[in-house]
Amino acid sequence: MIQIFGQKEYGNYIAAEGVWIDLTNPTPEEITKITHVLNLEYDDLIAAMDLNEKNRVEMSNNYILIIIDTPNKYSELDYKSIPLGIIITGNNIITVCFTENQILNKLHSNYEDKYAKTSKIEFVYDILMKTTIAYQVALLSINKTRENLEKNVQKITGEAELISLHKLESTLVHFFTSIKGNTTVITKMMKYKEVHNISDAQDVLDNLFIESQQNLEMVQIYREIISSTRELFSSIIDSRLNNVMKRLTSITVILSIPTIISGIYGMNLNPVGMPFSQIAHGFTIISGIIAMTCLILALLLKTKKLL
Repeated sequence: MIQIFGQKEYGNYIAAEGVWIDLTNPTPEEITKITHVLNLEYDDLIAAMDLNEKNRVEMSNNYILIIIDTPNKYSELDYKSIPLGIIITGNNIITVCFTENQILNKLHSNYEDKYAKTSKIEFVYDILMKTTIAYQVALLSINKTRENLEKNVQKITGEAELISLHKLESTLVHFFTSIKGNTTVITKMMKYKEVHNISDAQDVLDNLFIESQQNLEMVQIYREIISSTRELFSSIIDSRLNNVMKRLTSITVILSIPTIISGIYGMNLNPVGMPFSQIAHGFTIISGIIAMTCLILALLLKTKKLL
């Protein structure tokens, strides 16, 4: 899908200053048409379609290629870092993503009012800043989810909570790689004077670098906290399992008493000499002895905290 912002008459995508062409999961035909009209390399345009594409900045004779990762949230536990390609030409900005990009979607509605009359690089810097802030929001949300799980630590029942923590931890691993790659892009942009065509570019890039570094620190801290929380949950589950096994063992010991006594009396032996076998209420007496023995054993195990 192709969306163009900043111009009323789109023609053959040959645009005036400030036009933004946004490609979302474009077809091969759309990519070929854009590359032909704007004189772009086909491989550069589809680079962001590859999930394993490396974050980078490259400069050619007539355009600049920037590839970063942006966070997309699909549910409370499902975050993804997806690649976003940004191409800056003499007249246009082209963005490419293989799926709906939540960062860009927020810019669609106000592009013509806020960005159409600004420098293209200012728009790119704003994309980078919004991406950095989006990572911060995602990290805070992940930590909030972790806190909610930890508040219910007494109610954990088994694997579900551990799986949730594992998902959060996996997300943080991917976030760390993505944010680190974005930081590398920002660092390289600092070195390219060709990119700095606004007066406060260095200050903007310095702020971006600082924010990205803070994001990396947040990721590392939250990873350590989640790892500790996961270990706590595992210990609690193991402890509960041990308590269950301990109680089951104690119950087995108690139930073995009537089994042993009834087994003895069930042998094919001469009743003469068997305690209480010749008494009218012998069965009741033996049953009482069994119940009393089991009760005494249960109290003893309870005292030892084994039941």
